[in-house]
Amino acid sequence: MMSKTTPTVEATREYILIKIPRRLFSREVSPGKLSALERGLQESMREANAGKLYGPFSNPRAFLHALKKPMR
Repeated sequence: MMSKTTPTVEATREYILIKIPRRLFSREVSPGKLSALERGLQESMREANAGKLYGPFSNPRAFLHALKKPMR
């Protein structure tokens, strides 16, 4: 059985999820910073659901090219 203090990776049909136990963060990150991280993740999910994504990229050069494009 895997330890609950170790990050795990789970692949679904649509997502790759990296699960990091909260208690791992509670020792390393202050509550204020953890809240800011959670707000940032929520904002990222809203943007992803609104279609504000780039990728997947066929190679690193395509990724770098996309970084230079103006934001939508």
